[in-house]
Amino acid sequence: MNNVTTLAEAGKYLVAHDVVDFETMQVEGKQLLEVCGFSLTNVGARIMEQITKHNFVENTDYEITSVRNSITNRNSKGYHFTFKSSQHVLLAAMTAEGKQARQEAINLKEAVDAPAQGLVSLEGVGGMLQVLNGLYQTQVEQQAINTQVTTRLAEIEEKTIILPNKPQNAESISTIRTRINKKYGLPSWVVNEVVNTFAYAPRPAGQVKNSHEESGNKTYTVWNIAEINRLFERFVRECEDYSKTKSVHNLIEKPFKLL
Repeated sequence: MNNVTTLAEAGKYLVAHDVVDFETMQVEGKQLLEVCGFSLTNVGARIMEQITKHNFVENTDYEITSVRNSITNRNSKGYHFTFKSSQHVLLAAMTAEGKQARQEAINLKEAVDAPAQGLVSLEGVGGMLQVLNGLYQTQVEQQAINTQVTTRLAEIEEKTIILPNKPQNAESISTIRTRINKKYGLPSWVVNEVVNTFAYAPRPAGQVKNSHEESGNKTYTVWNIAEINRLFERFVRECEDYSKTKSVHNLIEKPFKLL
């Protein structure tokens, strides 16, 4: 993280750590805190600190979703930050060098957005060239991010092609349910929810054509086994004891069995 000293590098870092939802171009709040290295104690308060610190505006820089928690019978809030605001949070979390770079980026934007008469007040042609050069560098860096995002989307699209046979390193949801239940004791409904709804769950490896004649050439979804293993290792680490036989997770509505 010490190499993150510009907004462009912050964007690359977020993409590289797979916390960006490429369908919405948002980053989930808890994942953003985690990738920035912030404490995950009292997540809501930590997120609000960042919103206040950066003067973020709801529905512009971030969105709030509400989920009913059956355990506490209260609504819990979920936060999703835009890709741009997430870059600022990550960069500001870096060293003093990174904070200075962020301020320079803000100053550059203000200079570029200023009225024409504001540019005339710069100290001669040298100052104007400095601003223009800075703008050019920013555009180059942003283009690099766009290229990386485009590449990532292409990889995702490639993974969703219909495969004639199931790869050896992939498994269907029914196999995942059986294997994870045997390993952790998690019920099928929890496995389904983690795989299909969690923000940090891996994307499917592809669709496989069902070879059984009675299936009518239907397809079924498969996931990479190693990615599923990492998903549930993280999920189990985040769980907390609820009783002698039950556990809870802040993204699951009710207690469940966990070995």
